[in-house]
Amino acid sequence: MEVLETGTKSWRFRYFQDGKDRRQTFGHYPDISLKLAREMAVNFKVQLKSGQYITNNILVKTVCNEWFERHSKTVTLKVSQVHKSVLDKIIIPIIGDLNIASVKSADIYKQILQPLESDTMVKAHRVKDTLSLIFNYAVSKEYIVTNPIESLKRILAPLNIGHRATIIAPVEIGELMSKIKTYDGRKVDFYALNLLPYIFVRPGELRFAQWKDFDLESKTWKIPAEQMKMRTPHIVPLSDQVISLLTELKGLTGGEKYLFVGSAGKNICKESINNALVRIGYDNSKIVPHGFRAMASTLLNEQGYNSDWIERQLAHSERKGVRAAYNHAQYLPERRKMMQHWADYLDSLAAKHDAAANAPASFQPTS
Repeated sequence: MEVLETGTKSWRFRYFQDGKDRRQTFGHYPDISLKLAREMAVNFKVQLKSGQYITNNILVKTVCNEWFERHSKTVTLKVSQVHKSVLDKIIIPIIGDLNIASVKSADIYKQILQPLESDTMVKAHRVKDTLSLIFNYAVSKEYIVTNPIESLKRILAPLNIGHRATIIAPVEIGELMSKIKTYDGRKVDFYALNLLPYIFVRPGELRFAQWKDFDLESKTWKIPAEQMKMRTPHIVPLSDQVISLLTELKGLTGGEKYLFVGSAGKNICKESINNALVRIGYDNSKIVPHGFRAMASTLLNEQGYNSDWIERQLAHSERKGVRAAYNHAQYLPERRKMMQHWADYLDSLAAKHDAAANAPASFQPTS
């Protein structure tokens, strides 16, 4: 065992090859036990004698699990679940049983990334990014020397991600809100679709919403830090309209962990709200679930609301320093009034649309 300057304890095997004094690292203590380190040393000696030299005997799936255990504690539940899915469904089944040091860039591209290109570039990039994190971790642990993903950074076609589609014309918003209110699909999707325009949180934050974080009496939703993109807690003031919808929804899913329950007690999938929009005639060229945030930001700014209130409600505020620890409650009284106004405004646009749609046609004299 060798103790580094940082205090880290590493298992290192000293040997001579080609007349040179070399050292092979088998990992860090206590991640690698004494028993495992000895077994790795014995196998390493055998490989040296047989000429089948590889730097260690650590499998890709071992590194994946080790990385995920640490990584999942530093990201939101949503991000953690995405990475877990990539590991379990793609990376581990394909290369999990390979030695981490034997994995080559060409193998990753041919076996994993290239097949995904014909499926969806978004998924291909997501898997590539996850792989890069895993191999960077392996480098930091001295399981490997270089990250094989580095040479693949430009091999995939870049994602062309522009502004998320939204609607900002009041007349069109009125039509949209009217259609949302008459959505006739699955009940949980109805409530998710109806709530999102009023509170304009990130779609993932809504999908993972839990009943324990809601106080209907104080009309407040306190989103914990682990469910937020910026890893700090966030407060969402709830309008009368939202309280009414939540009260109805509680009769449907109040006994569950999540507000929006899909299959097997889990939250609804990320496509649910998007599919609901498509069902009422709005594909992603017109508006996407995330577009309700841009809608609210644009219209509230045009209506003269303080930009700091709006940014705070969008959870865009700074995340540094002591001030950030209390930022989640900043401008709360002002934001509460703003959120009620926003809900009333959306309802007024829907009412105007319905009134115009139901008005009798103007009398046109015959010639």
